[in-house]
Amino acid sequence: MHGSDCIIGSESMIIRQEQSQELDESLRQKFEDDMMAHLRSRYPERCESYNDKRLRAFVRTGIDRAATRQLVSTYDVSVFLTLMMALDPAFDHNPAFAWASELFDDTSEPDPSERLENVAAEASGRGLV
Repeated sequence: MHGSDCIIGSESMIIRQEQSQELDESLRQKFEDDMMAHLRSRYPERCESYNDKRLRAFVRTGIDRAATRQLVSTYDVSVFLTLMMALDPAFDHNPAFAWASELFDDTSEPDPSERLENVAAEASGRGLV
């Protein structure tokens, strides 16, 4: 077995690093497609100005920005992207939404997913989503 091979389960199934990267890329592409469809469905007016290339860039940027907040599950990233579209693409840094930054930076809540839920609940309570 090579150093970049991985055996999964009790079967002798070997997935090489290159195959794993292709699988990861395929799953990411599917997630991006699903998020683009979701955002277009939920926010059709806001998405009118986004062609496919621009909306995909928006989604990719959101995925990367969510990761900086330790949000990596598909659910958390989808909530983060929804907030980006509903509020502002840079809502978590925009002074107009300082409450969002405060909630994200609140270390009394150690779980990043819970901090995100607090932001989403606050946005909902303010009638913003």
